[in-house]
Amino acid sequence: MNISKRLSVGTIIILGLVAIGIMSALRESFWNVVGLIGFIGIICYLYKKPPIWLQRISGHIPATSTKRKKRSHRFRVIDGSKKDRKF
Repeated sequence: MNISKRLSVGTIIILGLVAIGIMSALRESFWNVVGLIGFIGIICYLYKKPPIWLQRISGHIPATSTKRKKRSHRFRVIDGSKKDRKF
């Protein structure tokens, strides 16, 4: 796999510095880093699949159900203008 074609040099340097920062933070306080990663994971999960109550608060779905009402009239057949064909 050739990484240099997909990522620029600047991106590789930034990702390397982030990895070094995470390693040094893990060495100092493991549970703080695990808590931060868990918190960010929960936020990402709720962003991708928000619960219904959160969707209602943000206004993405209505609070009422979206069921269709039944039609009050019966099905009607409309006569067409096709000629009868005999096979």
